[in-house]
Amino acid sequence: VEYEPGAGGRIGLHPRRGPGEADGAGGETIWIEVEPCVVLHTVNAHQSDDGRRVTLTALRSTPSGEASFIESYSSAFLYQWVLDTTSATCVREGLLCNTPLEFPTLDGRLAGLEARFGYAITPCSIGGPNRYGPPNEGILIDGVAKLDLRAGGVRARWQAPDGFYLVSEPTFVPKAGSAPGDGDAGFLLVFVCAAAGSGEAEAAPNRERA
Repeated sequence: VEYEPGAGGRIGLHPRRGPGEADGAGGETIWIEVEPCVVLHTVNAHQSDDGRRVTLTALRSTPSGEASFIESYSSAFLYQWVLDTTSATCVREGLLCNTPLEFPTLDGRLAGLEARFGYAITPCSIGGPNRYGPPNEGILIDGVAKLDLRAGGVRARWQAPDGFYLVSEPTFVPKAGSAPGDGDAGFLLVFVCAAAGSGEAEAAPNRERA
């Protein structure tokens, strides 16, 4: 797999249903041109009330060379596209946060709906050999960020204890009996491991810490 920016970038929207059809049946994919990039992880997407626009939020990177996102690590950042389904154009795209991020998540009850908050883990060090690669450069991850998917930016952070690093993606656990609200009614579960090899699970109430 190679990054080929000269070939352009496209996002495909496939209709969930056609007239009188069940979800997933019929309809042609709408291809919309966007600025070239690499996207490995999406955060969420939702449709406007009138059905004309789809907002997609994801982690976007722009490798320095055609093969660099495989051969070396390329930082990814929170990015958003607003896509017009009628004209098949991207009416707006832009960076939401300049903090490097990986493996995003959100309250699953808000998947496909407009959520205010999402979450991702934050690399603290990039470089050094990675014997399990590609990529050939390793990264260390020591925190979780609470992201504002509407206004952009990091709203809060949780930091692993000194000498510990995250070794898992975050999982959102809704608080029992809660409504999804803006997407922060619950906990984030991550696994952390000490550099010496001991590990433990850590749960952070996201309203207060992440």
